[in-house]
Amino acid sequence: MTTEIDILNRWLANPADQKREEIASLSHETHRIPDPYTFLVQGEKLISPSNGIPIERVIRRLGRVEEKEYEAFQKIQRWASENESGTAVWFSPPTNEGYINLKIVLSEIKHFPSWGKILFNRAFIIDVDERTTLALANKFPGGLIWNVEELRGSPKFLTSQESLAWPEILGQFTTQTMFILGSQDMVIKQITLDRARGISSYGQARRSGLIGKYPDSCGAFGFFFSYAEKTFPCPACGWPIPSGRGIEVCPHCKAKKSDNRVCV
Repeated sequence: MTTEIDILNRWLANPADQKREEIASLSHETHRIPDPYTFLVQGEKLISPSNGIPIERVIRRLGRVEEKEYEAFQKIQRWASENESGTAVWFSPPTNEGYINLKIVLSEIKHFPSWGKILFNRAFIIDVDERTTLALANKFPGGLIWNVEELRGSPKFLTSQESLAWPEILGQFTTQTMFILGSQDMVIKQITLDRARGISSYGQARRSGLIGKYPDSCGAFGFFFSYAEKTFPCPACGWPIPSGRGIEVCPHCKAKKSDNRVCV
């Protein structure tokens, strides 16, 4: 636990830059190592610790699958704001629309004196089909679900006692749970972030051994985590604006970068 607390405090105090964070997450996914990351819980919103933007503002909603994932996110955000403890389990099943593997995100509510309430997440990528996905999901407490799209929009919320069983459940389908012992995934993530310093392209990351042999994931959780790091908030309305593109006028409220007016 000391290792976990130390690393979490370090992440929140000194957020990694966008490029390193993206490469580190991709490295964990393609090596099939759980990918740990955090969100702040402020009021009724989940917030990016790097730029202060509400996560819901940068979720892509361009199709049926992404709408379901947005629905799941809203349920998790509401649960995180209303509860002081517990664990959420969210499933993004494989489909024929480009989602080739199962992504599971376990999100645990934690409290820190310096940061208040946070949501500590661990993302697992598991190479199983739809049938196995449903069998895995239905081992968790809660009602049985036999439709993958219903599952995508229906995270399960565990009590503190129920959450003790998730390593055993996942351990029946993947060996990745061994990285949780002693917070090894968090130690590896910090090492990977350090190794990614100075890496500026996918090719460099692959040549340096940071990219593994397995395919990465897609979906709302992976997307909004990486995209949130690519934006900065408009000084007038707070809406996320893509960074590094020389944008001087907010596309949402039309405020100029130098303006101090309030968006209405």
